[in-house]
Amino acid sequence: MIKIKPYHHTPKIIWLDTNVINNIADAFTKKRNVDINKKVIKLYSKLKDLVDKNIIICPFLKQRDEYISTNVYDKSDEILLNLGRGKQLKTYLTSDSQIKRMLRLYFENGSEFYLDKNDIPYYGSEKEKKSRNEYKKGFSVIILQTGQNKDGIDKQNDKLADHLGRRKEYIIQNNKGFDDVFTEERQARKIIFKNTIDKIINTRGYIFTSFEYLSFDYCNIYPLIAYKEIFGKNDENLKEEDIEKVLQFLESEYLIPYDEISSKLVAKILTDNSKVKNTDVRDIESLSLIFPYASLVITDKAMKGNILQLKLDTRYDTKIFSLKDIDDDIFRVLDNF
Repeated sequence: MIKIKPYHHTPKIIWLDTNVINNIADAFTKKRNVDINKKVIKLYSKLKDLVDKNIIICPFLKQRDEYISTNVYDKSDEILLNLGRGKQLKTYLTSDSQIKRMLRLYFENGSEFYLDKNDIPYYGSEKEKKSRNEYKKGFSVIILQTGQNKDGIDKQNDKLADHLGRRKEYIIQNNKGFDDVFTEERQARKIIFKNTIDKIINTRGYIFTSFEYLSFDYCNIYPLIAYKEIFGKNDENLKEEDIEKVLQFLESEYLIPYDEISSKLVAKILTDNSKVKNTDVRDIESLSLIFPYASLVITDKAMKGNILQLKLDTRYDTKIFSLKDIDDDIFRVLDNF
């Protein structure tokens, strides 16, 4: 396994699950019992103080609307922008950045992959100076899929969750374990890549990669596009041997962090005793993106358990808590930032 060398960002990145934002809003509107409200508001106050001091940042992913319960819209919106400062993550650019450096590592026979501060560019940077209203539009990518609005995201999540549920039934019936399913997840990327390349060659008669950015075919063959950019090739001089080199890379142990985390979480969910939920799709996407770069993550109890069992917290040097853990431990960690 390739050794991961974490990069500790300044300000430190704190990732908050959607439910954390909504729980804080509920606490301010007194929708929960007094003790829970006090703990959650204390957490928010601590986070906001650290954000104001530029010690941490709590960026968000996808549409702001996804985080916002309609009955506490204004409060959720205020919380999200106070903690995230309008910084919205760009999923696909993170994956692109990772795979280019992982490809280089593969061809140089390296053994250590360094995470990079430039992996996670934002919408809403200080240079862009976007207004509060512009942030409301948002933008999203579902695991390198085309950008969609919130309705599109919800439909895609429902579709993927249904697919995972049916696949889980098959896996249980055939008594497949984690290792088998993890291998299948890794092979899926190779199969999608190979099938798309074959389709392109059959349709056009040659290897073509110059698709519109983030179109369906672009997303399926982005390892070849990254390879092409690294070695200064163009469509005219790409050959079958180049395709074979990328396929060998996809079969190797050189798995980019985004794909590693996603594949492991999917394999874990498909082989445990839990029921697949629609929120699992969203959580897998979010954690696959942010976990390698975050200093601390607050997610739900089940996903925290998955992360700990897979030892991803150790691999990426990231502290993980759930909403059930809002106690002295999390404040001790935050005090040391």
